[in-house]
Amino acid sequence: MGAKLRYIISVDIGTTTMKSCVYNENCDLQDTFETNMHLIYVENEDRSISVEMDPERVWDDFLDIVKKAVNAVGGHEFGIALCTQRNTFITWNKDSLVPCHNLITWKDGRANRICEEWNQSFILKAIRTSGWLGSKLSGSGRFKAAGGFRFLNAMVSHRFLVLLKTEEEMNKLLDADRLAMGTLDTWLMSRLSKGQSHVTDASCASSTGLYDPFINDWGRLLLKIIGFPLKVLPTLENTAEKPLCMIATDVLGKSCQVWSSIGDAQSAILGSGVVDKEYVKVSLGTGTFVNILTDKPHPTFNGVYPLIAWKIGDNIKYTTEARSNDTATCIRWAHTFGLYNELSELDDLNENDKGHGLHFVPAFSGIQTPVDDGRAVCSLLGIKPNTTKSQMLRAVIDSISFRVKHIWDTMLKEVKAIKPTAFRVCGGVAKNAVVCQQIADLVQVKVERVSEPEFASAKGAALLAGITAGMWTLKECDEYVSVEETFFPSPNPELFYQYEQWLKAISRCLNFYENDAFQNSDS
Repeated sequence: MGAKLRYIISVDIGTTTMKSCVYNENCDLQDTFETNMHLIYVENEDRSISVEMDPERVWDDFLDIVKKAVNAVGGHEFGIALCTQRNTFITWNKDSLVPCHNLITWKDGRANRICEEWNQSFILKAIRTSGWLGSKLSGSGRFKAAGGFRFLNAMVSHRFLVLLKTEEEMNKLLDADRLAMGTLDTWLMSRLSKGQSHVTDASCASSTGLYDPFINDWGRLLLKIIGFPLKVLPTLENTAEKPLCMIATDVLGKSCQVWSSIGDAQSAILGSGVVDKEYVKVSLGTGTFVNILTDKPHPTFNGVYPLIAWKIGDNIKYTTEARSNDTATCIRWAHTFGLYNELSELDDLNENDKGHGLHFVPAFSGIQTPVDDGRAVCSLLGIKPNTTKSQMLRAVIDSISFRVKHIWDTMLKEVKAIKPTAFRVCGGVAKNAVVCQQIADLVQVKVERVSEPEFASAKGAALLAGITAGMWTLKECDEYVSVEETFFPSPNPELFYQYEQWLKAISRCLNFYENDAFQNSDS
């Protein structure tokens, strides 16, 4: 579908910040507007931590930065592109669009206990056994994935079901067929269209745990088993190819459309110029996300999982993903703890602070890939009477690159025959040269930091909108991404020794808490 767009306004809604970015017809960044996100932390009776956002504040902030971008493009034609934090969801009245509760973020811990109960249940054990047997008999990847399936709190399903037990308004609307549910992208498009759109794209849907990437549809059978009401689910649409919704004229003061919508981690893949298996994408932002592209969903375990990268027409690109949740939290904690005053200090780490036997375990919300241990404890091991703040800071920064190595080694075991020519890194933390060089040394593959790394997700969504508008093709997208700096691997036996010692520290910190209730808080 073609359209004469002069500008694309790409809105990147993360967990830390929300940005609107103006791109021209060459996908060059022209202007940006930014605001901070505000999380609400509530301790529940079981001592789990709920992490929410005020939907009206998010909506007001969204309109504010988008309208600033609209003013910046003047009277020229523009389209909207969305990339959003995944697995943050909300329910609302279909008719009035009034929310039933706050936005429930992906960091929310209220469903930890029920997920544990389900994972130990006879039903899920039977599903895993059937999947294992089915994979042996048929070789089916879908059966193999079922053989290792576990419910995770990050999935939308059980956080929704916990709310359904306590929110009276949700139940009333559900009984009257007036309850709508969606992740952040779905809710925003519903508001933008004045209730005319109730849609999501395959990338966001595949991240929720409600979607089966092996059949490219909602996982209806499993959802029925756990009692999830299918009628609240949005309609599945392509990531790009045609506009996802028409924005009501009085919302932004002009008639326009959402030309693409995608999950932020998947958007960063394209925004880093990764369009084939030649590269590995590493996002270093709120969390660390490592992605490789595949032609089909790959059944994996140990915290590695298959997702839809994007769906354009009949063309589906899959990604295998692994993650660590606490990258930005670790850096904020180091600041709160007084280890540094200005972010610029992180670029000038003292070489003499290496190898002092300090090991930071970044487990504020547990350890995700490869152990998926929500009971792991965050810790700093190896403190001595003469330990300095700069040494402690170095240990925190080292843990970021160590987690990338930790994740990558797992992916190598899970997905055979991966031979990338480079790692493409993006996200705000990627601006740190020490982290980039350490990743290169640890994985022994060159690391390429993309230009404007903190805007990679926004650029990916803009590129997809341009595909919808006929401004370029998917194959041409890498031509619009440049590399700012390349870090070449070098032999570093001392770093590998530190990494091996750090792995020992990780093993000491697993399964520390009695349950996951103490996790998921970075307040």
